[in-house]
Amino acid sequence: MRANGIITLTTDFGSADFFTGAMKGALLAVHPEARIVDLCHEVPAQQIISAGAILADALDAFPDGTVHVAVVDPGVGTARRAVAARTSRSFFVGPDNGIFTEAFLAEPCRELVMLDRPHYFRSRVSPTFHGRDVFAPAAGWISKGEPLSAMGTPMESAQVLAGIEPVRIEGDRVEGRIVHIDRFGNLLLNLKRDWMVREGLAGIDAVVLGDWRIDLHAEYFAAMEASPGHPFHYFGGAGRLEIAIQNRSAAGQMSARVGQAALIQCRR
Repeated sequence: MRANGIITLTTDFGSADFFTGAMKGALLAVHPEARIVDLCHEVPAQQIISAGAILADALDAFPDGTVHVAVVDPGVGTARRAVAARTSRSFFVGPDNGIFTEAFLAEPCRELVMLDRPHYFRSRVSPTFHGRDVFAPAAGWISKGEPLSAMGTPMESAQVLAGIEPVRIEGDRVEGRIVHIDRFGNLLLNLKRDWMVREGLAGIDAVVLGDWRIDLHAEYFAAMEASPGHPFHYFGGAGRLEIAIQNRSAAGQMSARVGQAALIQCRR
């Protein structure tokens, strides 16, 4: 598989500072013909688990050979490694802090290297801005066709975040957790339809989240017009179980947070 020239960026940099623009500049300095897609720059600050979910949910929208750069990096400047990876469909570049855990569940990693060859970095590397000085140039080189084997030392495995996959705890009960809260306040859980199929589960009866029990299911938001203010569960566009309240923030009304556990009663 060869890179196709498309590079996506997922960060917690926002748009109020120079970070995102400088990262793009460093990338284009290596590969001026690259096509950059801003996947998301509004990841909540330092929320690695949310960044991983956003990236994983977008993967199948992109063609084979896309390079995905993800930088939510509270460990920048420490001994944490910088990595590049290849799967059957995609390339990935970012910090080795678990940010690719969910992506590698969707697309198992076939090649992984530690980026440790300064030739592929900017000439000066800031200890606080590896997004610009390490990851962006590396992505530019990969998008030009540079093999990963030339760019770093092979690694056996990447860091893995705990709790990314749901756990079947008893019978048809599953323990999941919130992995992201979108801009509407909807709660995205780590339970996906594909996982349910593999487990022989056909649907959801209820979700218990803190003091809330959500029994209502809907196929789309407007279906809940007869039950305003009541939370409901549904499967979103990425096949992920989500919880919402029509025209309101479920996160605000339910005082929910990323990482919070949920008990899900499924059925066969």
